[in-house]
Amino acid sequence: MKYITKDLIKDVLKDTEPFLNEYEFQFAVAMALKEKYPDLKVKIEQNVYCSYKDDKNSACRCDIVCYKGNKPVLLAELKYVVVFDNNQASKTSCAARSSFISDIARLKELKEEYSDSEKYCIFASNKTAVYKNNRKVDNELGIFNKTFAIEKLWTKVENDAYKPSIRFLIVELNEYEIPSQYCY
Repeated sequence: MKYITKDLIKDVLKDTEPFLNEYEFQFAVAMALKEKYPDLKVKIEQNVYCSYKDDKNSACRCDIVCYKGNKPVLLAELKYVVVFDNNQASKTSCAARSSFISDIARLKELKEEYSDSEKYCIFASNKTAVYKNNRKVDNELGIFNKTFAIEKLWTKVENDAYKPSIRFLIVELNEYEIPSQYCY
């Protein structure tokens, strides 16, 4: 079952004022999941066990974790970078793009313990530097620009509250391989 869909994220973004920060976006996505799937237990900023770390009691924090009973069925990381009318950004796009690649690598490493769980990284932004950037760099930012800063990959949401329009990208991690140098 696909819990995260383009329609779900589009509904979260289309009829609202811009969120002030990433946490508000996380909360809105969590509430949309709970409304659509009432049998899920939805947690925000939840620790999950990570066997790839040296410490046996290691945990990774995920933005959203959904459980069916006691079994995790969805892990999601979200990024939200928006420029408001006053040209203030909710977060720097450079840091968010690099962090997005790190999130993908981290969630990919959770394949053993969470092989039956859906894993997603979602990025929402109205900054062209995020979804249309061909600057070449040799780090996580370069990987993001080469792989994801391609405008046709992003879904545009019609909402007059966002100037310019907001777009989002959903990466389902069961379908994407990240270069090994960025994996933990």
